[in-house]
Amino acid sequence: MVILRNVTDEDLPIFFEHQRDEVALRMAAFPSRERDAFLTHWRTKVLTAPRT
Repeated sequence: MVILRNVTDEDLPIFFEHQRDEVALRMAAFPSRERDAFLTHWRTKVLTAPRT
Protein backbone atom coordinates (compact mmCIF):
# COMPACT_ATOMS: atom_id res chain seq x y z
CA MET A 1 0.00 0.00 0.00
CA VAL A 2 1.18 3.49 -0.82
CA ILE A 3 -0.03 6.46 1.17
CA LEU A 4 0.53 9.92 -0.29
CA ARG A 5 0.79 13.03 1.82
CA ASN A 6 1.12 16.71 1.07
CA VAL A 7 4.60 17.95 0.21
CA THR A 8 6.24 20.05 2.91
CA ASP A 9 9.15 22.48 2.82
CA GLU A 10 11.31 19.79 4.44
CA ASP A 11 10.85 17.61 1.32
CA LEU A 12 12.37 20.17 -1.05
CA PRO A 13 16.06 19.30 -0.57
CA ILE A 14 15.28 15.70 -1.57
CA PHE A 15 13.25 16.84 -4.59
CA PHE A 16 16.08 19.18 -5.57
CA GLU A 17 18.57 16.32 -5.62
CA HIS A 18 16.18 14.16 -7.67
CA GLN A 19 15.80 16.83 -10.35
CA ARG A 20 19.59 16.95 -10.73
CA ASP A 21 19.90 13.24 -11.60
CA GLU A 22 21.91 12.98 -14.84
CA VAL A 23 20.00 10.04 -16.32
CA ALA A 24 16.65 11.69 -15.63
CA LEU A 25 17.88 14.94 -17.17
CA ARG A 26 18.82 13.17 -20.40
CA MET A 27 15.49 11.36 -20.52
CA ALA A 28 13.48 14.51 -19.83
CA ALA A 29 15.58 16.68 -22.14
CA PHE A 30 14.86 19.49 -19.70
CA PRO A 31 17.54 21.30 -17.71
CA SER A 32 17.52 21.26 -13.93
CA ARG A 33 17.17 24.49 -12.01
CA GLU A 34 19.76 26.00 -9.75
CA ARG A 35 18.98 25.53 -6.04
CA ASP A 36 17.60 29.03 -5.36
CA ALA A 37 15.42 29.00 -8.48
CA PHE A 38 14.18 25.50 -7.65
CA LEU A 39 13.24 26.43 -4.08
CA THR A 40 11.61 29.69 -5.16
CA HIS A 41 9.51 27.88 -7.78
CA TRP A 42 8.32 25.26 -5.31
CA ARG A 43 7.63 27.72 -2.52
CA THR A 44 5.79 30.30 -4.65
CA LYS A 45 4.10 28.19 -7.34
CA VAL A 46 3.69 24.62 -6.15
CA LEU A 47 3.24 24.68 -2.38
CA THR A 48 0.87 27.66 -2.57
CA ALA A 49 -1.30 26.22 -5.37
CA PRO A 50 -4.86 25.30 -4.43
CA ARG A 51 -5.27 21.60 -3.68
CA THR A 52 -7.98 19.71 -5.48
